[in-house]
Amino acid sequence: MARTDGGPPTHTDQGKHLVKYAIWPYTGSWSTSGLQKRAHQFTIPLVCQFRRGTVGRLLAVEDAITTVSGNLEIVAMKKPEDEPQSVKSLIIRVVEQGRLQTRGKLMFSRELNVVDVKLVDLIEREYPEQQGTVLDITRKDGAITSCVADWNPHEILTFKITRA
Repeated sequence: MARTDGGPPTHTDQGKHLVKYAIWPYTGSWSTSGLQKRAHQFTIPLVCQFRRGTVGRLLAVEDAITTVSGNLEIVAMKKPEDEPQSVKSLIIRVVEQGRLQTRGKLMFSRELNVVDVKLVDLIEREYPEQQGTVLDITRKDGAITSCVADWNPHEILTFKITRA
């Protein structure tokens, strides 16, 4: 954009500005170090809502559902569109951030009591069995504690989690 009067605009950058910096040392490649995940957590911190009538102990965020691979990031967690009132179902979206083909693992707290994990598409329809990429589900005392899946570079996988 060319200005005809030659001067900078007078209405920009007025008022106070808050600038935050973070320095995170890491080893190895940036794409597997979890650096991008940390940057997202820094710039867009997790927001929680507390509801009246909640029964039981609240889990720490890092204890409930985690990814083992540094290049996988949980970017969304919500109720399913077809079951908005459900307290037993949860949709989780996980994206590969490191531009790598990745076999990654999702870990579930035993306290979540996960009984089913299904791969669904972005509009939450289940894939036919032969198209799913969930490779391995680990159970302990009847509850699912982890699942392994394959991600292509930059791929988003959506999981439907069912609790007992």
